[in-house]
Amino acid sequence: MSLITARTPFFSFANIVCTALILGAMWSFTHRQLRVEHEELLLNPATHQWLYKGRPFTGIALKRHLDGRLQDEENFFEGHQEGESFSYHHDGSKIARWFFVHDKLEGVQKGWYSVADGGGLRFERLYRDGWLEGESKTWRKSGQLMQQEVFAAGKKISEKIIFESGKIYSNYKTRDDRVYGLVGAPACAPVRRAGEL
Repeated sequence: MSLITARTPFFSFANIVCTALILGAMWSFTHRQLRVEHEELLLNPATHQWLYKGRPFTGIALKRHLDGRLQDEENFFEGHQEGESFSYHHDGSKIARWFFVHDKLEGVQKGWYSVADGGGLRFERLYRDGWLEGESKTWRKSGQLMQQEVFAAGKKISEKIIFESGKIYSNYKTRDDRVYGLVGAPACAPVRRAGEL
């Protein structure tokens, strides 16, 4: 007796055909998205949607440097920025990777120096619902940490800036709208205590 019978609905010919059509449509959407130049899109100010030929755009919009080389690849779904977008240096290497959810930055965003400048990590930032959140770092071309900031709902609550020599330029925290620490004043400026003029 065969294990697959006509009464087994999963293995029916119709189910196999439907599954193949669904998988084919998914592959088509993810692998052959419409690619257009960003100038072909229009922003509908009433709905805040990007339109292509009068309809909310789904696909990839391309921006170019003045010499025609690719500058940005932006992913859209139903007129809103969704998913990964990339910016590129003139040499074709990535400047930055951005991730959007309904037009708002979300998750870890990264940027890099050009290949000519070593191609190392330039910045790393975390966004939640379009706001900077948590630790944000910026590095020099050499790979040395240059700036470290901490954010809560888009508001900076601490910052540390380090000169190339390793000396600290700025190192402070804020609490209850008060600043505590070194706020990057020029070295020759007099230091005043709270309440002094």
